[in-house]
Amino acid sequence: MGITFTCNDKYIDCSYFSFKFFRDKLASKVGSPFYELYTEPERLGKYDLPDNEYKEEYFRKHAQRSITLCKKLKVPKKFQYFLWASDYEGKCSPSQAKFVLRYTKSFTESERKALFGYAINGKTVQDFINLFETAVEENKPITWY
Repeated sequence: MGITFTCNDKYIDCSYFSFKFFRDKLASKVGSPFYELYTEPERLGKYDLPDNEYKEEYFRKHAQRSITLCKKLKVPKKFQYFLWASDYEGKCSPSQAKFVLRYTKSFTESERKALFGYAINGKTVQDFINLFETAVEENKPITWY
């Protein structure tokens, strides 16, 4: 089971891990403080906590720290929405795709050539970036499910 990303008649199938890898890589391009805060819940195992007041309080404080840092670093809101959108089902507007592309410009050649999705499909991160370029060029959203 995985995720299918579509934009018009183009699509890419991938695993949840591939999508996470892509968003983590984008977060790292914002800068170290942002990346550290963005990946903190996973590193600290906070997603695995039982649903209780402690978990709720942690994520409330994490969200506030994230908002504060994003304002300080001037991280565009449309880019933030993409980073924190649901893994299960979501949508990226063409204007959001522009912000995603802004951060992919600093991807290295090896980052762009990294396999994306399932190894058998031979897709790379660059193929996924191309989907964002299609969204901007054709003024169509990217949806995933």
